[in-house]
Amino acid sequence: FALVVGAAVLPHGDFAYDLSVANFTKGTVELHNGSLRAGRFVEAELQPDVIFLTTPHGLELSSDFLVYENGQAAGVAPVGDVPHSSSYTVPMQFALEEDLATSLRAFLVQRGLKVTGLQGFSDSQPLPVSWGEILPLTYVNASAAASGRRMPQVVILSVPYRRFNHSAEMLPELMELGAAVAARLEDDPKRIAW
Repeated sequence: FALVVGAAVLPHGDFAYDLSVANFTKGTVELHNGSLRAGRFVEAELQPDVIFLTTPHGLELSSDFLVYENGQAAGVAPVGDVPHSSSYTVPMQFALEEDLATSLRAFLVQRGLKVTGLQGFSDSQPLPVSWGEILPLTYVNASAAASGRRMPQVVILSVPYRRFNHSAEMLPELMELGAAVAARLEDDPKRIAW
């Protein structure tokens, strides 16, 4: 069996993606360069089969964590001062690892965790994604493209929007969820980057 081969934290903010958004100030140059290095680390050094991505700004349910269960995801990430009035967008389409997503969701539900799967459009179209998924993955995708490789498949877990008013109360649940996710990923035969 394989294991979680490594982890990285990549920003989802447009100020890290496009340094001009913050006028090249406030540490954006360092954050951008660090994000490029982290993307290379994840893709080229860890060489995962799958990336497990957790996002606080994707599709969200009110109470449950959400696992994306389609075979593809696609969308655009707005880049500019305000996400709803962008100056340009960054498009991306990528493959989701459906089997691992479905088995992960089942594993977490079996342990009594509040997790729901989402499959949209009878899996005939990609699930929509935006800046919370696309911008972090651009750093990994840039590394893959520079080497003539495809970005690894992705499993996405999003956080419920109850976090806005109940984040402190969620801490024990997040610890339990993290431990359960790690246990399931460690038991998978694929190389997984978190």
